[in-house]
Order: sequence, then structure tokens, then C-alpha cells
Amino acid sequence: MSEIKTKPIYRTGLDAITRMAQPDYAVRNFLTKDDTPHISMAVAELSSGQGADSCEKQGGGIWNEVSRTDRIYYFITAENCSAIYDDMTINIIPDSMLFVPKNTQYTITGNFRAVLINTPAFDKNAEIK
Repeated sequence: MSEIKTKPIYRTGLDAITRMAQPDYAVRNFLTKDDTPHISMAVAELSSGQGADSCEKQGGGIWNEVSRTDRIYYFITAENCSAIYDDMTINIIPDSMLFVPKNTQYTITGNFRAVLINTPAFDKNAEIK
């Protein structure tokens, strides 16, 4: 087993790199593949201004088919928020967690703010939409 040689990394919100994944979906990246290939961490915020029903009918929300990462969402806030995959709908509430295994197509609708962890680290070139 090889030892990973790295130093602790500390970042504030001012240091995070913000990426607008969609007009109503911002991702503030705190730990990226440039820091370590093993894991990434961000704060994701969807502010659709719509409830889950209207957001879903209008095609809003986040849709992903993750090509190579397992994903964990820890929801800090959630309003009219649902996760949909296969034929299952999960109503999301604050202070809850959603694990999405790699290669899973899913949609999240509503409004939320969540800590988002990817393993291995998120790479937008590996993401298939």
C-alpha cells in the first residue's frame, strides 16, 4: 500500500470555486480533483423558485447519469425537494442524506442546499448527461 503524501487543506467560502452548473444550480467547490483524485467536496444549491411538481413538469431540477463516481448529498436545507430514480420518488427533508451509486440516472427537484461528496473526485469530463 502506497502512502499518500499531502498536507491538510483548509478553505473558506471565499476560497471556494463557484461553478454555475445550470442557471439555477450553483456548486461551490471546496475540494477538487486537483487537490486529490480520491474525493471531492462541494456545497450545491438549487434555487428553482418552484415546488417539485412544477419543476418536474417544466423539466427543471438536476439530472445526472454519473459515469464513474459514487455521490453523497447531505441536505442542510430542503423545500419541496424530491429525488427521483427508476420508479422511486424520495421526499427529501433537511438534515437527511442521499447516497447515489455510480451509473445511476436520477433527478433532484425543488430547492435545497447540500454538502456534496464524490468518490473518486468529481471530473466533469467523466460526467454523462
